[in-house]
Amino acid sequence: MISTERKLLAGGAADRPDAISTGIAELDKKLGGGLLSGQLVEISGAPSSGKASLALRAALSSLRARESVAWIDPLGRFFPLPALEAGAPLENLVVVRPWSERDPRQSALRAAHLVLSVPGAVALLVLQAPPVFQPPGATLLKLQRLCERSHTTLVFLTERTAEQPSLGPAIALRLHLRRTARRSAVEILRYKWGSPGVVSMQVPHFRP
Repeated sequence: MISTERKLLAGGAADRPDAISTGIAELDKKLGGGLLSGQLVEISGAPSSGKASLALRAALSSLRARESVAWIDPLGRFFPLPALEAGAPLENLVVVRPWSERDPRQSALRAAHLVLSVPGAVALLVLQAPPVFQPPGATLLKLQRLCERSHTTLVFLTERTAEQPSLGPAIALRLHLRRTARRSAVEILRYKWGSPGVVSMQVPHFRP
């Protein structure tokens, strides 16, 4: 059964100055300038579908604007080679590798809470979620409040299918990626400020 959240955006919203560009002009136009500040975002898809590539594009946009970015990597999979190749100012990039043999999910959430507890520390926080990741609704609400207070965009990278619901009602935007050949199509599955519709575009992968 297809989730009722599968309502896609038809038209673009007015650009907002506090949005973080995704690095993809067509997607930014649909989202009113990009990923909105102070909100929770979920980017879902199968492994190697391009989730991290899309998040890294947004991170590069922030870094080029001399804003700070934190990337929580509980499984030790992230290496910012594309950022190095792009000449981004990596002194503003913090990679957090919380490690817990018992539960990397909880350690990642604790790390996110600590980063967001410092208002204005980062403009963008990316959490590369472990498999079977489902934070409690109360935890998401706490993170949402912290994001609003610090004007930080928190992006969760999850391995959910398009038919599965988002992480919860606190998610303001959910993007889903489908791998097609060497590129990925992006769908907007949930957008609190959008109207029903369908949008599909192509996102080239960063070279390894």
